Amino acid sequence: MERIRTGINIVKNGLKGLIRNAGMGLVSTITIAAVMLFIGLLLLLAININGYVQMTQEKLDEIIVYLNDDVEFIEAEKLINNLSDFENIDKLTYIPKEEAYNRAREMFGDDSYIFTGLSENPFSASIEIKIKDISMDKVNEIVNYLDADTRTNDIKYYQDIIPTFIKINNGIKIASMIISGLIIILSIFVISNIIKIAITSRRREIEIMKIVGASNAYIEGPFVIEGVFYSVLGSAISYFILKIIYEKILSTYSGEVYEFLGYNLVSFGHVGRDISIIFICVAMGIGVLGSLSSLRKYLRV
Repeated sequence: MERIRTGINIVKNGLKGLIRNAGMGLVSTITIAAVMLFIGLLLLLAININGYVQMTQEKLDEIIVYLNDDVEFIEAEKLINNLSDFENIDKLTYIPKEEAYNRAREMFGDDSYIFTGLSENPFSASIEIKIKDISMDKVNEIVNYLDADTRTNDIKYYQDIIPTFIKINNGIKIASMIISGLIIILSIFVISNIIKIAITSRRREIEIMKIVGASNAYIEGPFVIEGVFYSVLGSAISYFILKIIYEKILSTYSGEVYEFLGYNLVSFGHVGRDISIIFICVAMGIGVLGSLSSLRKYLRV
């Protein structure tokens, strides 16, 4: 029962501190909200870039061969039969011009500017090749064969692009971690200084409590509650602002991104729960560390 009463008193003192330091608390809440909003935007950027890289990596096992316009189906079938002799080829699919055109209309929509003013089908027939082993020596064997064949017009393969995307993705992840870390440290510093002000204004009271035998936990508890409250409140505000901003970005630019990159931006509903958990954990960490970093220095009497 004694521990329960002590806990209740700590919470009461913490709530009193929130009211007493409302002005500084507002500054702290706004600071944390700005910090968490920035971290959230970086996180969403990293998630989408990682998703795009993974989507592109899935195309590593695919080679698309575009045929010359004068190549008839019979010639295309002969080429498919020749390609079937390669052990590294898993699947061969012939895509006629009409199907390529229909795929494009489904992807971009009938109203896309791409189809404006077209009098004939501009797409070429192609062969989609699924390969088993993406090692460069085995893939180049197939690519070189296709390149020497007079029936082929163009060969699309993503192997040379992927390393660049991976480097960019890793670079953004590292940069995001460094920037987020620096911003979190800054937030801890802000919370720490706000708690310092609260401690200074109550220093005489704290000294008396120490003299009469109050434990460190009893003295520190209310300040930790203040720091955690400001941080969690700020993160909650930033979460809803982030949701509004990101959904606005999705409604405005998702179509253009898909047309340009062929990638659907991740919906907020898909990652919102994970982001909220991250926000709460980071905010509580900032609140606790910011409070304790001040208390350890200023509670010595």
